[in-house]
Amino acid sequence: IWWAGNTYKIMKGDPVPDKKGRIVIQSARNEGEGFQVVLQPNETLENISITITDFKQKSGSVISAANVAIRRVEYVNVTKPSGLLHEAGLYPDPLPLLEKSFNAEKGVNSPVWFTVKVPKKAVPGTYNAIIFIKSDNWEAFVPVELEVWDFVLPDIPYMRSAFGLYSGMI
Repeated sequence: IWWAGNTYKIMKGDPVPDKKGRIVIQSARNEGEGFQVVLQPNETLENISITITDFKQKSGSVISAANVAIRRVEYVNVTKPSGLLHEAGLYPDPLPLLEKSFNAEKGVNSPVWFTVKVPKKAVPGTYNAIIFIKSDNWEAFVPVELEVWDFVLPDIPYMRSAFGLYSGMI
């Protein structure tokens, strides 16, 4: 089991990192923050189910597990790559909700995507939760730490973007 941030595309054959580290994410209030938990089992696992507990502070504040979406990372077969640095093959893209158990092949990455929506009124500070992963013949748990910052993002972003503005257009 290893993890990656939400900006990484986990290919089926990517190697397990040498340093796996613990899952630590940060978020403003009224923000969604994601991360991926990757299973690369030594033997095929069947009927895997994944749940997460509430995020709790030592002071007693709670962010409900209902604020966490769990999605399965699925792959699309790309037959015509979009650039010189890419090649044909399976690329991670669809993120359907994890609504039923799934299988993980031996030696193949099986990422699961988590998105934590931090409520506007969440108390700032450090929260902890536990992810439970269970199959027919195996189980594990993975701790997650969430740091909630002391500011709230607006419901609608008001910052203008220059996305897609290239220097040749100026």
